[in-house]
Amino acid sequence: MGINHKLKGNKVYQSGSLRGWLVAVMDGVELFHSQSRCCGQCLLGQVTKEVGGQKVKVTEYYHRGVVCQLVGVKPPAMLGLGLWQPGEGGFSGAQRLFWRLIGWYRAYFQVLVVDAL
Repeated sequence: MGINHKLKGNKVYQSGSLRGWLVAVMDGVELFHSQSRCCGQCLLGQVTKEVGGQKVKVTEYYHRGVVCQLVGVKPPAMLGLGLWQPGEGGFSGAQRLFWRLIGWYRAYFQVLVVDAL
């Protein structure tokens, strides 16, 4: 967070911005998955795996999140990451990240593009 404020204060992002506007993008991402390790925040899913010629359903543990990043500027800057909580959808995670970003980066970017999760 502090680095992004320093870069903007030093006018690093002005040359790459869209007509003087900074554009941020939010999108969902699956970060990693495992069939053997999990934590209290893992989401659960079932995948079909072939074992010895037979198809077996296996529990898979994974994390999903929402990422917000400035686009069209160099260096590209990640503004924030919010992980989904168990039992929660993408909209809730994106909304939580959005309000955190507003608190951290009040009036930092002028356009926010959000993918339909």
